[in-house]
Amino acid sequence: MKHIVIVGGGYAGINTLEHLKKQLGNRLGHDIRMTLIDKHSYHLRKVLLFRRISDKDFNLHIPLTSYTGEGISFVQGEVEEIKEREQAIVVTRDGLKRENIPYDQLVLAMGSSSRHQEDQGGIPLESSKNADLIRSRIEEGIKAGKSIHIAVVGAGISGVETAAEMGGWLKDSGTVKVTLVNADRRLLSSAPKKVSAHLEEELTKVGVNVLHGVKVNQYDDQAKTLYYSDGTTETVDLCIWTTGLKSNVLTASREKGRIMVDESYRVKGMKNVYSIGDCALVTDAKTGRIDRMTCKEAVLQSGKLSRIMVKDMTGSGKRLVHKSIPVEFYCVSLGQNRALVWMKKGKYSMLIRNRLALFIRKSTWDSASLIKK
Repeated sequence: MKHIVIVGGGYAGINTLEHLKKQLGNRLGHDIRMTLIDKHSYHLRKVLLFRRISDKDFNLHIPLTSYTGEGISFVQGEVEEIKEREQAIVVTRDGLKRENIPYDQLVLAMGSSSRHQEDQGGIPLESSKNADLIRSRIEEGIKAGKSIHIAVVGAGISGVETAAEMGGWLKDSGTVKVTLVNADRRLLSSAPKKVSAHLEEELTKVGVNVLHGVKVNQYDDQAKTLYYSDGTTETVDLCIWTTGLKSNVLTASREKGRIMVDESYRVKGMKNVYSIGDCALVTDAKTGRIDRMTCKEAVLQSGKLSRIMVKDMTGSGKRLVHKSIPVEFYCVSLGQNRALVWMKKGKYSMLIRNRLALFIRKSTWDSASLIKK
């Protein structure tokens, strides 16, 4: 029986599993089986971490066993090593037990983690635990009747959504100030200026101040001081980092901190091993464009990867290669009741706001985690 192993229960991993289910059909459990491996027992809806700050009951965790079924098993453990000759991976379970799991095809979809370093201080928004800690710090300050200044450092989509969520949540408190620190000259600088202006306008409506063109080097938790790269400082009660991601990599085949793959997601120098998502350096061979580290790219890569894997297994079918998304697309939540969607293909662009944008944003969140309603 052929064995497909998928490492990583994030967006890339669960969507690859789902696509393979559809591709393989009734072969699962008969001549093919699959195993999903992750160090956690759950899929984390990472792009919604900001929502947990404002809503302590918001569920970010989906049991990984809910994605399994006939012919598909789940193993909770951490992958330590790939044994290429034996076509097996070494997994540690419960921090102690090591076991070899053989594979015929292996998918590395380990995702990414926060670029934040511990000595930078503050709290990176990278887990439910940290989101809960941020909320409790804010609630403690409000209960004590203190004025609270919160800095969100990093103004990508995650930073904008986090600042907007907190601004809306805390707008009526009267004692909380939220500042979004942007190292660039405007928000989402790859989008048109009108999109940047609209985002900033929406943030202003919920009381968020945007500080452009400055970088933060460090936050001193004890002195409650933010240190900017230009040598200036500012007193801040709470520092939240949303400054980007670094890939979780396992193999020696890497470049720019990501796993190197060919145009069909095969890990260079390794047989029957594939990689997609944040941990992989996925490039459109025709245009030279490198895919961004977002769940949108991971989901689309997973669909093509599943077809490539089935073709490689059967030895039939046309050659398939990666192509970057032909549409530039930004989908941004701006609090509980607002959102913005901007898309561009060629010389044509479209800006969508309000209810339709909010519907699209919620739909992308649910579809990425395979939530059906």
